[in-house]
Amino acid sequence: MLKRSSAIGRIAVVFGCTLVSQAFAANPLFFSQTDISPDAIALQVVALNANGDIAGLYETFDTQEHLHGFLYTSNGTIKTLNAPGAIQTIPQSINGQDVITGIWQAQNGEGPYHAFVWSPTGGIISFDPPGSVSTQSAFINDSGIIAGSFNPSNGPTAPGIGYILSNGAYTTFAAPGDSTITSVRGINANGDVAGTVTAPPQPFLRTSNGAFNVISLPLGNEGSIAGLNASDEIAGRTLEKISLGKNTYYPVDTCFVRTKRSLTTFESHQLAAVSGINDGGDIVGPVGLQSFLRTADGQITIIAFGGNGTITSASAINNAGVVTGSYFASGVWYGFLLYP
Repeated sequence: MLKRSSAIGRIAVVFGCTLVSQAFAANPLFFSQTDISPDAIALQVVALNANGDIAGLYETFDTQEHLHGFLYTSNGTIKTLNAPGAIQTIPQSINGQDVITGIWQAQNGEGPYHAFVWSPTGGIISFDPPGSVSTQSAFINDSGIIAGSFNPSNGPTAPGIGYILSNGAYTTFAAPGDSTITSVRGINANGDVAGTVTAPPQPFLRTSNGAFNVISLPLGNEGSIAGLNASDEIAGRTLEKISLGKNTYYPVDTCFVRTKRSLTTFESHQLAAVSGINDGGDIVGPVGLQSFLRTADGQITIIAFGGNGTITSASAINNAGVVTGSYFASGVWYGFLLYP
């Protein structure tokens, strides 16, 4: 049953080391894995649009694992997404018209991935950029432009190529020099694309006019991004290696946000990550078994439902400040919507 609950174990704002109570709207909305499907054994929320509609996936098992996509709308409508012939259908983004994009695979862990686009009126359509042997991602903006990455050959060292699909026409792009694109993680309203390149792993921003900018990070030598907003602000994480002496290092993930003027790091933790950023510069992500919301002015809110043995994993935040994600308690996975 879809329900609102007041069972918030802990929501606080962190100012240095002081915890200060933060007033969120009471009774966030929860829905369980079996609300999505009675056969579901797990659930993961992936993306959120301006209307408060959610894209995600759930798992079933008969003789093997199956992953199915789903749309959950703010009025409680639920639709299941399965690409034809797919064992795994994995949504990655949703736009304001409830069009969902992602990837699918015909066999678990084997064979190529393909991209798909699903719309409420047109159903699901599979596609691959020309020359692709495996399509790794597909993200869509509100104008219906899709961006992602693909591999033109097989093997662990196969180069990655970026693509943009607009009005049925493909544009492909590669990283400069010896780098290769490992992932594309979003496309904004301007048609600008962000992702990660190798050698070493670093974020990149490709603007709609074709300019390609690799972003150097100050901590460690590895970094990845989770998304970008309409102002080309990019949020992600970088690996910081803290020396323990005698050539021994302790790895710590440090989140960052890069604006046009500066790069700011925050929330250093071995299990910290960024999962989304909205156009106002607010950022969400998991940290340990809890999650955080960082507003554009630098305030950090810890979001945690329940107590010991629970997991709260924030996935996305929209421009209205609504946060969504996944919550685990007593052997059951839930999706949630937390309203400001």
